[in-house]
Amino acid sequence: MPISIKIEGKKIEVNCEGRFVASTVHELEEEFQKIPLAGLDELVVNLAKTEYISSKGIRVIMDLYHRMNGRKIRVLNANKAVKEIFKITGLDQLIDVE
Repeated sequence: MPISIKIEGKKIEVNCEGRFVASTVHELEEEFQKIPLAGLDELVVNLAKTEYISSKGIRVIMDLYHRMNGRKIRVLNANKAVKEIFKITGLDQLIDVE
């Protein structure tokens, strides 16, 4: 699963592409662990090119949420199916999903 990271001041945008499934989550976790969160005010996860997210992908997003420790995290450009998964899991109550 290709990802790119763009840092703008105290904001990081992570652009994800493809599917968040068991076979790709390990690679994604490793990339997310490399994100320097110290000093950040906001983390944006752009899912414009993400087709699907499994429960393991949700866990990766939850790990990011916990690492942000109360700082703002947003998920942008989620498709209808991905938004529904965030709603079913209740994550849309913790993370801004647009």
